[in-house]
Amino acid sequence: MLRRVVDELHRRVRGAVAGAGRAAEHPPRTVGGEVGKVADFAEGKDRTAARGFGPRAEEYERGPANGESSSSGSADRPPGLVVADELHRIHLSGAQATWTNYHPRFLPQRKFEQWVAAETEGPLPPLEPELALNCRDMVMWAAANSGALTHAQVRSLYAPLLGRRARRNRLQGFLPDGFAQHSLDSTFPHGTRDLDMSDPAGARPDRGNVIMWDGWGERNAHTAVATGRLIGPQRDPEVYSFWPPPTGPLVLGTVTDAVQITTVSRLTPYADGPNSVARPIWFGSGPW
Repeated sequence: MLRRVVDELHRRVRGAVAGAGRAAEHPPRTVGGEVGKVADFAEGKDRTAARGFGPRAEEYERGPANGESSSSGSADRPPGLVVADELHRIHLSGAQATWTNYHPRFLPQRKFEQWVAAETEGPLPPLEPELALNCRDMVMWAAANSGALTHAQVRSLYAPLLGRRARRNRLQGFLPDGFAQHSLDSTFPHGTRDLDMSDPAGARPDRGNVIMWDGWGERNAHTAVATGRLIGPQRDPEVYSFWPPPTGPLVLGTVTDAVQITTVSRLTPYADGPNSVARPIWFGSGPW
């Protein structure tokens, strides 16, 4: 069994080096580091090696047309629409940020994670090329900036990362057990629906709904927000997305558009991996 685990670790790393394009919201580890931890996995130690490897599109006519934050005048609007409007504003602004996963070498740039981890709320870090975020972080940054979520509410979405032990493990490149499942559950406290792209008549997300790809079973290969538009006969949902694909390489540390507008079908090959069988995609009203 140990041999099979080691072979699988080597296979995944070789695939990443070959440019397989796997979506990575979890931090990569070197082959030597992974092999050195195999015994710990088998014994059920309280740490998990993250399994990620890593390293503009058509306009949408709805949404704020100016550069002002969508938080003003939003108190009586559904929070999902507030977040979608904020993401649209960011898209129009041309803002950029650095795409990362949870790899520890990016911790100094992950100012939003530091803001979340702080027990006392401070100023939200500005959206700029030096700010390192992953796709889910960007959605939550927009929710915080627009007032759709408070600091305390955002903290609850990252709760497994906040303890001392978790912070120490983060420095070594490990995420807490169950973090991926917590990310899924906390993002969709009101439940999810399946997004079946093989069924054009199937359920589709509304504007402001959150969409999450399972990917290779890590429960959060990518996260985006629906614009509310459906494209073509397949009713392909258009989304606000922070990720280098589909217009750029899937490389950690890439400075890319903070929000691009694309579609579920264009992103799915990067989330599932090339020539992979279709993996689950979920959508729901989000954590607000």
